[in-house]
Amino acid sequence: MVKRVQCVLKQLFIATCVVIVPALAHSTTTTSFQDGVFPTSSYSGTRDTYLASSAPSTNYGPTTTTLWVDGDGGTLALLRWKNLTIPAGSTVLSATITLNVTNPTTGTYNLYALKRDWWQDNATWNSYGPGSNWEIPGAKGTSDRGTTVVGTITAPTTGPHTISLNAAGIALVRSWVSGAILG
Repeated sequence: MVKRVQCVLKQLFIATCVVIVPALAHSTTTTSFQDGVFPTSSYSGTRDTYLASSAPSTNYGPTTTTLWVDGDGGTLALLRWKNLTIPAGSTVLSATITLNVTNPTTGTYNLYALKRDWWQDNATWNSYGPGSNWEIPGAKGTSDRGTTVVGTITAPTTGPHTISLNAAGIALVRSWVSGAILG
């Protein structure tokens, strides 16, 4: 039996980082990113889509409000935050992602860092942008994504579920803040 989780993203899709800002070295600051809400009502850097092996040429980018993920690897979600407003030199202490689950499952899903600069309006099972194919369809090649798990989600109930990124995930967010890797 295929296990599947459904998340409605446009209603609740938040990335949160706890950081030490150099100018405020003796205190921590929590910064969240959600389109139209955090850090200001003008923020619009959230990008999301999903890839479906059953429809390998279909893009589910900006028009969908739902991401599907299944346990057999045939449907994968892509999440991204652009234009992070965390001051350079800040130290990221923790990072979380909150999703609103509308179709629960007992399955556990791993999160991996993507290596490609994918396009929300064009990404499909076969390609990450116009004329640019994934190394292996479904972003499964070593040139497409990292091999280290950066976090996991288990969603046995509906409602908001927060994913705490592990040490590798926090290191990834730190690399985005430093500009070493695009987020």
